[in-house]
Amino acid sequence: RMQTVQNITEGMEIISKILDFQNPESGNFPVYLHQYPNCQDRYASVHLLAPLYWVVKGFQKVLGKELEEKITASMKKVLAMGLPARMLVA
Repeated sequence: RMQTVQNITEGMEIISKILDFQNPESGNFPVYLHQYPNCQDRYASVHLLAPLYWVVKGFQKVLGKELEEKITASMKKVLAMGLPARMLVA
C-alpha cells in the first residue's frame, strides 16, 4: 500500500507540473518543454483530453479538490480551443 500511495502522489505531482506548461492564451501544450510557450502541434492538447478525463473519473477522490479543478479548467481550455478549429474543418 505504501508503494501505491507513493506512486499516486508522484503521479499527482507530475500532472500538476505538466498542467503548468499549458499555454494560457491558446490552451495548447508544447510538444517539447523547451519550446514553451510556443506550441507547434495544434492538436497536442486534444490528444490529452481522454487521459485527463479518465484520470479525473477514476481518481476523483484521491486527486483532491484543487488538482481536480485544475485539470477540469485545463480540459475546458482545450475544448474552447478545439471546437472552433473543428468547425473550420467540417
